[in-house]
Amino acid sequence: MVDLLAERFAVVEEVVKVKQANGIPALLPDRVEEVVAQVEALAAEKGLPPGIAGALWRTLIAETIAYENARL
Repeated sequence: MVDLLAERFAVVEEVVKVKQANGIPALLPDRVEEVVAQVEALAAEKGLPPGIAGALWRTLIAETIAYENARL
């Protein structure tokens, strides 16, 4: 999991650059809800509790947004 997080945050560094260049805020509430809904649907397909997957993803998103905000 740590390796996957490291990969994700390498991508986040690139996202920050794009957001800076285009004046896009770190938090896009509609996008958050879209992503969480997709994750919960995928979890359900795989037999996992959607609420747990959604909660974990919301935590990951919140930490990512905080990380982005510190750099924007």
